[in-house]
Amino acid sequence: MCNDETPMVKKAAASRLGRFSNVLSKEHVISDLIPVYKQLVKDEQDMIRILCIDSLVKLVECFNKEENQKYTLTVLLDAGEDKSWKVRLAIAKNFPDVFNSP
Repeated sequence: MCNDETPMVKKAAASRLGRFSNVLSKEHVISDLIPVYKQLVKDEQDMIRILCIDSLVKLVECFNKEENQKYTLTVLLDAGEDKSWKVRLAIAKNFPDVFNSP
């Protein structure tokens, strides 16, 4: 679904990634979900990138501090420099929730 041509399908997938990560084992999140997530967060549609940022809040809950630095920090930093102000706003709104996670 994350590789679908239709933006609506990718939007639905991006909006559910965070919740999906909470039911997977950490190994599956790392091996299967993180690569797909990193692909979606670089999508050309800014709405998909925004939904990925919203999912990031749940995704960071799967990891400890060191793992978050390894797997999610680059996504967060890249989103902070995104060309779309909407994506940067989504980072700003979710910033406290992302950094209050383990």
